[in-house]
Amino acid sequence: MALSALVENGIAGANALVPNSGMKIRTWATSAANAANLPADADLTLPAAVAAAKASSIRGVLLGYLAFGGRKKGDVATFRDLIKGWENADLKAELKAYQDFSQAQKQGVILMPSFRYTNSLEKQNAKSVLETARTVMMKAYLAAVFGNGRQGGQPECKEYAQMKEWFGQDGNLPAPVNRRRYAVLIGNLKSLTDVLGTKPIRVYYRGKKIKGPSDKPNEHDAAEELGDAYGSAFRLSSIPAEYDKTYSHLTLGTPFFKTGAMDAAARKDAGEPELRPAGTLVHELSHNICDTQDVEMPPASFAAHPDWQKEDGHGAKAYFEEKCHWLAQNAPELAINNADSYDFYFESFKAA
Repeated sequence: MALSALVENGIAGANALVPNSGMKIRTWATSAANAANLPADADLTLPAAVAAAKASSIRGVLLGYLAFGGRKKGDVATFRDLIKGWENADLKAELKAYQDFSQAQKQGVILMPSFRYTNSLEKQNAKSVLETARTVMMKAYLAAVFGNGRQGGQPECKEYAQMKEWFGQDGNLPAPVNRRRYAVLIGNLKSLTDVLGTKPIRVYYRGKKIKGPSDKPNEHDAAEELGDAYGSAFRLSSIPAEYDKTYSHLTLGTPFFKTGAMDAAARKDAGEPELRPAGTLVHELSHNICDTQDVEMPPASFAAHPDWQKEDGHGAKAYFEEKCHWLAQNAPELAINNADSYDFYFESFKAA
């Protein structure tokens, strides 16, 4: 099919930014399946103040946004207004991010185009931390299932001991309560495993360096950063309809990429929870997927540990190993709902 002059101009601009991208855009544009998604020339028209060379590059990125980013032509006008002032270096990075995303394997951890705002180390860290979480969470879940089967006169296995360490002694509660508590624990671990272990994960960057368009479905304006949150994820039961449920979807904020900024002792002295990248990711995911909380320490704990009662910082919350151990030994019904307990249980398998 013949392409309009402005589309041809954009193809040339794309090739100038990223070699061979224009050829791929042409292949996409001339496919009968994609013809209806080509924007009208008016959608590719730019103000006269935009220099001809820049206009060609911008059109190339707009076409790449459709061809490689899986977007619809209705998104183009807003995107055009957002990027029309960008320099060629920004345009090149944007187009390359879309092209790289389109060529990514549709399995494992998939970094979305917003990761172009991160450096290579941050990209690698995101992938490696998530792959670690994926592998270890499966081990932790299976160990909880297997470990429970070794009770009743059998020698206590290592896996069951790890489960008791972070989620409590069964002897402290009546048998029906034990069974209910164990069912909640296994259900939560299974939900975490389903997200981390059985689906490819699309990961969106929403750190402080974000400035470009959103790469989430049905969001056309500039992406907003996540604020102080480490990350966020949809609950399995509440993924919006516009998201491809073939994938899990996870958003990471600035704190995820700062896990090495303060050593463990300094963080504890400052009242900040210790950051273990994979384990802290499990902590955050458990909030979103299992409705866990940062449990308030019960008043009974303050008799032996009066310093836990302070209101500033995280003093009254069940953070750190000592508080999680107290919950497991004294309030196991709270431990199964405490996010840091899942973090430390997970970490015990990571270290094994």
